[in-house]
Amino acid sequence: MNIHTNSPIGGEAPFASYFWTGYTYPKSRIWSLSVVFNPYMKILIITMLLTIISFIVEFQRNSPINSVGGGTNYIGVFISRYIHYAMLLYFATFLLFFKEKGKDAVIYILFAVLLSFSWILFDCCIASYHELLFYGANHHEYTTSFHPCLYIIFNKYQWIPLTISGGMMFFTVFYLLWKNTSISLILRLVTGVIFFCLYVYNLATTRYYNNKLKYPLDMEHRLYKYFTISSQPR
Repeated sequence: MNIHTNSPIGGEAPFASYFWTGYTYPKSRIWSLSVVFNPYMKILIITMLLTIISFIVEFQRNSPINSVGGGTNYIGVFISRYIHYAMLLYFATFLLFFKEKGKDAVIYILFAVLLSFSWILFDCCIASYHELLFYGANHHEYTTSFHPCLYIIFNKYQWIPLTISGGMMFFTVFYLLWKNTSISLILRLVTGVIFFCLYVYNLATTRYYNNKLKYPLDMEHRLYKYFTISSQPR
């Protein structure tokens, strides 16, 4: 039997045997494995597990977030929390899952700049804002440093994972700008200065959700009134 072309048990070889027999998988199997082990898929799978754990913890403790009006829309909470966890993991663990050079690095830098700009545009983390909106919570009770998805698990120590994620994002952006020499030096310098200014500005400011959210709140009430339990009075 030719172990380099055939399965040792007939049919296709077990996954582990690929490493010591030289068995070649069909292209369809290779494609399916590449999808499963794609770095983005890894983050999404870990995010799903973390989101499920957070709801288990929340239901055991009883939700510490007070709902006003009609109650909580848990479908909306799940979606917004999943997106928020995915963002936190992506920015914190990029160097563990992705190559430091190439299009993935460029995408990361662009996302980091856009995320920092969104904080200035909306004066808050828009993912946390939406999660509170789906809880039907009174936004006047929470500052921009409050993140429901982190508070559920870490309580008053929510600042620890947030600081780690933010610090890793800051380091990763400048590390990638340094490594990706195929990008022009001028463009890397300009991007680095813009990101640094946005990041420092966000660290230096802490505002309540409703301070400068008049237009976004109006917009969100129009877009999300069919998905939320109740709209918050301004």
